[in-house]
Amino acid sequence: MEKKNEIISVFQYVILGTFIGTSMYEGTASVFLFFNASHDSWIATILSLIIGFIPLFLIIKIINYEPTKNIIDKINTLFTKKLAFIVNFLLALYVFILFSCIDWTIVNFTALKYLTETPEMFIAFILIVPTLYMTYKGIATICRSSEILFYIIFFFYVFVTIVLSKYINIENLKPFLSSGFLCPLKESIHFLCYTIFPFIILTIIPKSNIKDNHKLTKYLVFSYSFTLLINVLITFVIETVIGVDLAKIYRYPSYYVHKKILIASVIENVENFTTTHWIFSMFMTSCLCLHYLYIYFNQLFHIKKEKFKLVFLIFPIILSTIFILKTFYNVNAGLNFINKTFSSVFTIGLFIIIIILNISIFLKKMKKIK
Repeated sequence: MEKKNEIISVFQYVILGTFIGTSMYEGTASVFLFFNASHDSWIATILSLIIGFIPLFLIIKIINYEPTKNIIDKINTLFTKKLAFIVNFLLALYVFILFSCIDWTIVNFTALKYLTETPEMFIAFILIVPTLYMTYKGIATICRSSEILFYIIFFFYVFVTIVLSKYINIENLKPFLSSGFLCPLKESIHFLCYTIFPFIILTIIPKSNIKDNHKLTKYLVFSYSFTLLINVLITFVIETVIGVDLAKIYRYPSYYVHKKILIASVIENVENFTTTHWIFSMFMTSCLCLHYLYIYFNQLFHIKKEKFKLVFLIFPIILSTIFILKTFYNVNAGLNFINKTFSSVFTIGLFIIIIILNISIFLKKMKKIK
């Protein structure tokens, strides 16, 4: 029988997908999107929505295989012991890098926009404490918190879109396809590195731990579509409200757009409140990454005692802190790493692993049929 703190609803599961798909937009994906695709950024996001169904269904195939097992156990049954160790290590490494990138972004965003006089290490410590606590309490606690935050974030999306609609200028979208069709197509694939591929961390949750999981595929498709449509909408609003030239200048263009919000012509600086949804998305994804890493280390060393749980939660945090200090020593270095190393080396490697897993699952099923 599964522990109570491991059972979640299908709605909570797909909400996690929404957080994952939006967590790397502000300050990361948006920077490269507007810089590379320029006026065709909104087209690139629409194309990414369509193309992204390919990796999505490949990930769903992995989730549906052996529903009582998480991704680590599935890999152990699909490959030999040595090969399984390598594949699991590479997946854990990807999640670790994702965890580090998100933590760096959330600390950077908070330091620049909210706590400008506060040392970043202190901000990091403040954020680590709730992340550690929620992950320690289990996946059910993470999901319950994400469900509450989702309603707040959804309200922000609706409110901000309605308020900013009067500033929309369609002329800012022109010229269309000025660099040809290949440019937005290429950027749409690049954009997927920050939206759909991180969905792989959902595979750490066994399908059998999800209530009403017979609806899971349908809900995941809806979650992905909803998430990418949010990204399309945000890109469209940024581009039509402030234009591509300003969007390229600001690292957090969404934050700048929110500055135009004025409630009753009296309340100003609303952006400090309405843009907190980016922090929520990054925070929940960070918790899920830490949960994945805890499960990996726990199964790797076969530790059953509960008293060691905190150790295996703190360990990846310490490693991540060291990695961030060495790699993300300034903004340019951090963005350069995410743009080149994370989105190319690690994401391409992840896609290859996903394909290999799908082939292995197919061959395994064929053997059973025979």
